[in-house]
This record gives sequence, C-alpha cells and structure tokens, in this order.
Amino acid sequence: MTPTTPVTPTTKTKIDDVGFWKLTPSQVLGKDARDVVQASEIAEVTERVVLLPEMVQKAKYESLNSVGHFVRSLVNSSCQLEELYSKNVCGRSGKQQIPTYKTEAIRVEVHKNFPVHPSEERKQWAECIKIIDKHNLYMWNVINKKFDISEIKYYV
Repeated sequence: MTPTTPVTPTTKTKIDDVGFWKLTPSQVLGKDARDVVQASEIAEVTERVVLLPEMVQKAKYESLNSVGHFVRSLVNSSCQLEELYSKNVCGRSGKQQIPTYKTEAIRVEVHKNFPVHPSEERKQWAECIKIIDKHNLYMWNVINKKFDISEIKYYV
C-alpha cells in the first residue's frame, strides 16, 4: 500500500476591494490570486469607449486566424468585469446587456479583420455572439472557483 497525500480543499482568495470590478478579464484570468488582489488595489478607473489599435493588433496576432479567439481576446482586453458580470450580448435570459458600444466596436473589428460576403455578416456575428456569451459564462465559472467575491458582488 502506498501512502497518499492528504487532500486539502482549495481555498478561494477573498476579494473585498470593489476596485476588482474595474479590472479586465485579461488582468484576472491566468494570474496568481495574490497578484489580482494587489492589482485591484491599484486598478485604473477608466472606461474604454473604443478599441485601441494595440488591442486589435494583439488580438489579431493571438487569434491565429480564428474569429472565436479574436473575439474572446477583444472582450478580455476591452471590457471591465463589472460590464460582464451576469450579462450577455443581447440581454436575454433575464440578464442585462453588455454595453452596446463595446459589442458594436467588436462587431466592426470582426467584419474588418475577417471579411465575409455582406450576406454572411449576420451569420458571422451571430456566431460571435454565441462565442462571447459562452466565454463570459466560462470566465465567471473560473473566477468563482478562484475568488470569493461574495462581499463585493452587490456593488455592481
């Protein structure tokens, strides 16, 4: 019989700084929880009205010619957590809508960087909406596993 290591439950990092909501998914996902706590203390309180060219360029580079990767990258870099929490693109299923100026800017960049025949643009954007909504759901599942946001979730 081989000895087994004791299983310890993973502990969530408690977030009690409302500055957490001003972070972008890119600043939270894939980071060590301690880094996120420190980042939320110094988060810039800015709202990006348009996508910066650097964001689009980085998303295009990271996408590897995949519309889905491109859209996820733009959402992660341009939206703050408070703009994504319990929301979706169209405001369906009793949820609020992600700010339309953000989704519209992303839609324009998708059509600019992944051109299709005009008759196919609606279909392409419909796929992007599904991708954004699924990504948002997945992202919040990951965040809820890593962080305890119970004290600040009512500030959104």
